[in-house]
Parts: sequence; structure tokens; C-alpha cells
Amino acid sequence: MQPVYATPEELAAHLGLGAPPPRAEVTLKRASRDVDVALIGAVYDVDASTQMPADPEVAEALRDAVLEQADYLIVAADPTGAKSRWESASIGQVSYRLRAGAAGETVAIARRAHDVLRLAGLLPATVVTY
Repeated sequence: MQPVYATPEELAAHLGLGAPPPRAEVTLKRASRDVDVALIGAVYDVDASTQMPADPEVAEALRDAVLEQADYLIVAADPTGAKSRWESASIGQVSYRLRAGAAGETVAIARRAHDVLRLAGLLPATVVTY
């Protein structure tokens, strides 16, 4: 089971809302998965039963990165990540243009989420950000 690093209430507070936005749970799950993909290769202790970080500072960094990533997913209105892969598309005579670097990309992570992870020392490699 994939851990989700932030709650709907934390997302509402992060966005300055009185209540969680629609589909907050799904957005947070996707944002947590995006952060996990960016952290493949990172090493930190986890609680065996919850799979959550054992170190409170790591847990805080993952929460903050997920909140930034969720904000990005909401603002970009691209919950599946499909739009971020394309620079342009046409319907007449069907024309698509894949964004440079998108073919081998595994996740589009928000710049602010990337910054949180980098400042926490959790990024094991370079991540493409948007």
C-alpha cells in the first residue's frame, strides 16, 4: 500500500481554503506517488508497519513536497499528467508534438516540490521539473 504523506486538511491549509478541495484524497495520493517516483534511490528509515518516514524531518519534507505537488496538479488542471507531455496538438490533419525530454520522463514534479526535496537532501539524482 502506497503511503500518502499529507492529509486533506493539510492541503486545505496549504491552499488557504476553509475546507479541502474536491477530490483532495485522490490528488494527494497522486502527488505522493509522484514524489515517491522522484525519490527512487533515496535512502531513509521508514516505519515497517506504515511505510511512513521514521525521521520527523523527512516526514515533514515529504509532506511539504506532496502539498506543493498537489497544488501543482490542481493549478495545472492535469490530474493524469497527460497534458504536461505535449507542447502542442492539432485536430485537423492530426498533429502532436511531444515536449522535449518527455519521452523518457517518468514524472513531472513541481519546481517547489523539487526544491523541498533537494533542500532536505532527499534527491538522489537530477529530476526534470516544470
